[in-house]
Amino acid sequence: MTTPGSDPMWRRRGTTVVAVVVVVATFGILGMVVQSSVLLGRMTNDVAVAQARVTNLANAQRQALLLLQALTTLDQGTGAGEVELQRALVTRHLDVASASFPADSATAEELHGAQIAMAEIDWDLLTGS
Repeated sequence: MTTPGSDPMWRRRGTTVVAVVVVVATFGILGMVVQSSVLLGRMTNDVAVAQARVTNLANAQRQALLLLQALTTLDQGTGAGEVELQRALVTRHLDVASASFPADSATAEELHGAQIAMAEIDWDLLTGS
């Protein structure tokens, strides 16, 4: 009588089972690595888009502050040309920031509202030209 450990057929079956388990585990790990890589790629893209949007908003805000500065110093020697330049830059940056968001997003709608408000201002009255 032979014991299961000393039978060559049991050893082959045991070796085959271990090999199948190792192959299945390897493919499972490989699948998880590929899935993680795809998710990381998507996340990196999302972070890049968010960073571009924030940069565009910051640039628009900076230009709006420079326009405000030009308007507040208008009576101290700032010319109408400087105000017009700053107004054009704010308008451009609002256009860029608005284009970086989906058209139906709340931020894009708010930026569009700022563009409309900028267009409604009587700049000639403000600058005295």
